[in-house]
Amino acid sequence: MSPPSCLEAARTQRRKRKRRRCLPKLMRCCATPDLAKLFRGNALSEVPVSAALPELGGRRIHGIIDRLIISDDSILAVDFKTNAVVPQTPETCPNGLLRQMGAYQSALSQVFPGKTIRTALLWTNTATLMHLPHDLVMATLCDTSVA
Repeated sequence: MSPPSCLEAARTQRRKRKRRRCLPKLMRCCATPDLAKLFRGNALSEVPVSAALPELGGRRIHGIIDRLIISDDSILAVDFKTNAVVPQTPETCPNGLLRQMGAYQSALSQVFPGKTIRTALLWTNTATLMHLPHDLVMATLCDTSVA
């Protein structure tokens, strides 16, 4: 097997192992009544987003939002996290996750002007949805240093 095809085979095997590990956790999330809205037919999955963010001096971000729930007056962006250690509060979340969700918040406010944008993290290890305060994710995003 040539090096590139060997490397691709190894990547494929890693992805398969990760799916096998994550599937039971995801199934538990799907069976949790409080999380049902994230898995209904009207929830959009793996939604690409790209926008120039004023909070980052106009720098463009690109990302994929795991779940997007659009209602008449609001948008909920949810990212799934498989961390082994789940933070107890939004304030104790890693800054990188808060920045990511702040970037999604900013980008979605451009796409959906006038709608309330909310963000949350779905912790798959505990099947819990943690809503993130707008001010927290935006402050963390604004504290990002751009090189």
